[in-house]
Amino acid sequence: LKCRFGSDLDVLNHVRRASAAMANGRSSSMGVTAWVPASPVVASARPRRLPGSVRWPGAVPAASSLVAAGTGDATPRRVVGWCQVAGVAAGAAAASTMRRRSSPLASPPPAGEGGVGGSGGEAQEQTWLTPTTAPLLLLVLAILYGGNVPLLKGIENVTPLELTAPELLVLRFIMASLTILPWAIFNFGKVASVAGPAAELALYLTVGYTLQILGLEKTAATTVAVATASTSIVVQLLAFIFEKKAISPIVTACSVGTIAGIAIFVTAAPEGAPIPLVEKLWNIFRMISAPKMPHEAVIGGVPGEALALMGATFFGIHVWRTTRIVAEGDRSGTLKGSDFELALAASQNLIATVMLAIVSYFDSPYDLARQMTVLDRLQIDTWFYILACGALCTGLPSILELFAFKIVDPALASLIYCTIPLWGTMLGIIFLREPFGMQSVVGGILIIVCSLTPSVLEMLDSKHKDEEKIS
Repeated sequence: LKCRFGSDLDVLNHVRRASAAMANGRSSSMGVTAWVPASPVVASARPRRLPGSVRWPGAVPAASSLVAAGTGDATPRRVVGWCQVAGVAAGAAAASTMRRRSSPLASPPPAGEGGVGGSGGEAQEQTWLTPTTAPLLLLVLAILYGGNVPLLKGIENVTPLELTAPELLVLRFIMASLTILPWAIFNFGKVASVAGPAAELALYLTVGYTLQILGLEKTAATTVAVATASTSIVVQLLAFIFEKKAISPIVTACSVGTIAGIAIFVTAAPEGAPIPLVEKLWNIFRMISAPKMPHEAVIGGVPGEALALMGATFFGIHVWRTTRIVAEGDRSGTLKGSDFELALAASQNLIATVMLAIVSYFDSPYDLARQMTVLDRLQIDTWFYILACGALCTGLPSILELFAFKIVDPALASLIYCTIPLWGTMLGIIFLREPFGMQSVVGGILIIVCSLTPSVLEMLDSKHKDEEKIS
């Protein structure tokens, strides 16, 4: 919905004059001028009353009621109508509606949710996210996701050898589900209504994390980090194949630059004291004494690099499909405001937890009783690490990112998330006193510049378009 209802000041001035006229017993209709695109949809639009408005017998439909979904051509047409109001509240609601509809990235509200033919539900829309704040939110979430790096390192140092990586991932998602579990319990019907798309997204997450873990068993973490950075390229290819969306040269170049920056960053030799011999021997002992996993009989010959790339592919599919699903919203029209995003996040985390638990159960060298015994041996501080890793650094971002994905292009979102290894290392430097050298600094600068440049250009372009519309 793209139109400009004069200006907010014009609308409020009309409202004030109409309110004064009503108070004095005079006519309540004030002339209003609006610009709308010339479109055949406008002419056929069914007039609808603004929330709180008064429709007098024989009155001309309000100009705002002629607004319709679809923009047609870019030729403006002047429409003069009458705005029937019953106080400042109705005009303020109309002004707020027009502000949202003037945004180039705002999508039309579903039928029955306010605006054109709505019931006032549009007031529940998220107004705190804009083309400027949404990328910044994703950057904050990338920092939170990066917090998993030092937390997982701390967990690895204090957990028993019998606690496998898939089991730790299950515990992490259990804690992530607890973040929104109270809301899900009281809104079980809403959570169940989005089980279909949530199960799809949970499947992509489960496969992506599983392949990433399997890749880490066969190759270095630096290789997996570089492979994961290819997520942005996967997202662009998916948009090109299925949406016929042109590949942006700037985004592609920045994606390649981000991968190069991560390669420089993760391969940097840290400057500082070498690893003690005792710690090296202990790491070797952990690798030798680790039990053989059942999956090794199936994918034992698959290189770790291939597993890491496949995991990155599924992560890219997850980002792309998530943006499509949240853009479509609730097709049934029963979920209002932010209920759809909250229900989708809750259902996705719960289903992913169940899927990961199934994988962990069948791909474990221990029986269920042995696994429960290992959990009993975990110390209090270990549970604190797992809680922070799951709730703060996984659960909370998985909820908030759904709101940002409604505005940010998936290719740009995946580029912003490529900064996760950088923030993880920086948090490790701060909290774990890990050393770093000049190569790490150069790689980090390259990651930040290449990851954020497309988003900055998008924000500037959006601001420029908004200024042109106002002028």
